[in-house]
Amino acid sequence: IERNGKEDSVFLTKKFQKIVKRSGIAPITLYEATRHTFASWLVQADVNIVRISKWMGHKDLNTTMIYAHLAPGQTPEKAYSVFR
Repeated sequence: IERNGKEDSVFLTKKFQKIVKRSGIAPITLYEATRHTFASWLVQADVNIVRISKWMGHKDLNTTMIYAHLAPGQTPEKAYSVFR
């Protein structure tokens, strides 16, 4: 895809929305999908869940815990142990 500037963003967003619609998955924006992917990759890389929560700007650790199942050996109990 050879485009430039803002046109790239609009093009990719429209393409993404078409794919989402055709796939039948729940509507999600490209921004949200990218953000979820980034958080998932961090968890899979075994980055501390509390640190990820702060980076993502979550006010409640429970929001970040939706990614906990992706971590190798990570359990909610293990993540919450940082508060003990």
